[in-house]
Amino acid sequence: MRWWLTAAVFWTLLIMAVCWLPMPMFPIGTGGEHPKRFPHLDKAVHAGIFVVFGLLWLRVIPGPRRFLVVVAAGAALAAITECGQNLPIIGRDGELADGLFDVLGVFLAYPLATFLFRRVRDKQPVVSMTRA
Repeated sequence: MRWWLTAAVFWTLLIMAVCWLPMPMFPIGTGGEHPKRFPHLDKAVHAGIFVVFGLLWLRVIPGPRRFLVVVAAGAALAAITECGQNLPIIGRDGELADGLFDVLGVFLAYPLATFLFRRVRDKQPVVSMTRA
């Protein structure tokens, strides 16, 4: 469980670092997409990053209401990162659409987590406690 927590915290900090990387330091330039070949690629990237965020935190947080906690945390992180991009020192444009795709990614993590965690659980060997 400790590994999953470390991975979840690391991924969250990585999201913040990448989203707040000042534009002059950004390795792929403005937009980071080829507009004719891959329009709105950044939206898919936003959703994908937050799917991983959701998967990791759903693995870490216990309890029946963990999905609500993860969605709230994901929405807060999306809002914080997008608002932070509007700071003059960052020099990027925070977009409502990016934040919405972030939250969509968190929502998509739940059915994926349910499927993946069930598969992992079902593949684990069952240890019998009876004596032979």
